[in-house]
Amino acid sequence: MPHFSQELLSKIIDALDFVALAQRYVHLEKKGGRYWGLSPFKVEKTPSFSIEPEKKLYYCFSTGQGGTPFTLIQKLEHVSFYDAVVLVAKAAHIDIGQDKSKSGTRDDVRNEVLQLLTRLSSTASYFLNNKEGVFARNYLADRGISQKSIEQFKLGYLPKGDWTYSFLKSKQYSDSLLASTGLFSKKNPHYCLMQGRLIFPLIDKHGQTLGFGGRTLDDNGPKYINSAETPYFRKRAYLYGFTQYIAHKEEFRKNKRALLSKSAIITEGYFDVIALHQAGIYASFAPLGTAFTQDHTSALGQHFSEIALLFDSDTAGKQASYRAAIELEHSAGIEVKICNMRSKDAADILRLQGEESLRAMVLKRESYIDYLLNSQKSMTNESTRERAKKIRTVLRYVAAIQEPLKVSLYIERISDFYGILKEEVRALIQEEKRTRTVTGMFEQRSEDERHASGGPVSMDDEILALCAVLYCPQLFTELRKNISAEALENPHARILYNKMEFSFRVNQKIELQSIIDMLPATLADRVNKAVLRGEVATNPEAMVSNFLKRAKKRRYRKRAQEINMQLRQLVYVSDEKERKRKTKALLEEKKFIDIELNSFRK
Repeated sequence: MPHFSQELLSKIIDALDFVALAQRYVHLEKKGGRYWGLSPFKVEKTPSFSIEPEKKLYYCFSTGQGGTPFTLIQKLEHVSFYDAVVLVAKAAHIDIGQDKSKSGTRDDVRNEVLQLLTRLSSTASYFLNNKEGVFARNYLADRGISQKSIEQFKLGYLPKGDWTYSFLKSKQYSDSLLASTGLFSKKNPHYCLMQGRLIFPLIDKHGQTLGFGGRTLDDNGPKYINSAETPYFRKRAYLYGFTQYIAHKEEFRKNKRALLSKSAIITEGYFDVIALHQAGIYASFAPLGTAFTQDHTSALGQHFSEIALLFDSDTAGKQASYRAAIELEHSAGIEVKICNMRSKDAADILRLQGEESLRAMVLKRESYIDYLLNSQKSMTNESTRERAKKIRTVLRYVAAIQEPLKVSLYIERISDFYGILKEEVRALIQEEKRTRTVTGMFEQRSEDERHASGGPVSMDDEILALCAVLYCPQLFTELRKNISAEALENPHARILYNKMEFSFRVNQKIELQSIIDMLPATLADRVNKAVLRGEVATNPEAMVSNFLKRAKKRRYRKRAQEINMQLRQLVYVSDEKERKRKTKALLEEKKFIDIELNSFRK
């Protein structure tokens, strides 16, 4: 995977006028030592977006997002980290070509990969429109997909067998380059994941192909499959149809058939997006078979103040819409509605009932709170446990909402609907906010994903002390003399400590930007919040010193408990001489620990 040296990243940050860069996207005004402006991630009236120019960090208080110039450009331009570095370097007038001796010919590889994918997209389009694509064309016709849509979305078809591999090899592409495209199996490098499939090119805002989605036509293998993630393609951040909409937004809005020009529809699949597009609902997008993420929310929040969800009506679809609604409300403050299509999806309605019926059904959308309450009208025969579970579902949604007035209005509705006192509803919502972290409440990912990304962050004294060190980096020398990563109890603290240790060993100093860029997103946001909100600004030296004392005290107490347990177990040692020797050694150690613990009480 291409990477940039830490030396180059630091050089870019040092040379960058971060305020000037950010002002390309948001108007900023200086207040105190920071610059403030309206959030670029959501629609708001009160400025909540701040930049600390000396540390060159940003934090958005209304969405809880923060980071370095690189992460800001990633989110605002919807690009990979690589592309974000290129854009920031350009703004800082730094030539990244000078770093090639350390990271290889990144630009050449990237350009060649994107050129290959764009070339293959054209080839797939050729096959779809010739004899090899007859079956695929008939399938599209049966789904009600027009020739105009086929051309607009650049749909294609790739033949079965090793044709794709052989074709690309004949064009002198190396095996290593083919492997980096995300299109070929790791177990069988000759096997193209898209062979024998209907192809949906995944295009960036510049018209370059980043990857493909593929739909099987003979029920062999998974029905849908997407390209693997690459340094140039972040699957979890991509919304199908979004880049095309942004590129042609004004054209779409001028179209007389355009519907819901100020709102967007989020649906589940490629065909649903294309069907909605055919019906004149151009702001229609779909995640790539993944959970709705903060990346999606950030992208949508810059362009829309209202989102309507159109997911399948089965259990999985309802759960997906619930998670998406909470994420949209919490992270971007976007008004959420839902299109209740009953048992059909958008593509089926287009095929069976036509474009006008699809347009009419989309216009019948209702607010998400109405949807939740209306789905619970028949609760009279349910157990108390089931009733409580459904009420809590509504409370969790309202707990995600950031706008106080909206929350107050919803509290009244919930009180009237369930017959619960408003004060009790408010207290239950506050309980939901206290007991559920943002990640645990809004993303509900698998244990593996949770572990990989750091999971919910418990903000204890370990994390706060490490944030104090980030705020005052010269304290790290004292910290590492007295405590190691293994001695920390909080797993997030261990992650943060290890990144700091790595930065210290490589650069002989603690570099805030580089450390934040290495952290899982949830942890990075929480660290940003602690540093930028000033949680650790008041006497960080005392904060670290007191933490080290508490950590030392905890270690002594833990060791004292271990010694007591070992002393009890010595009764099972048959050799009296050995038992006496071990007893003496343990008691001497315990005496020392007792003296140290007593010193903490003075």
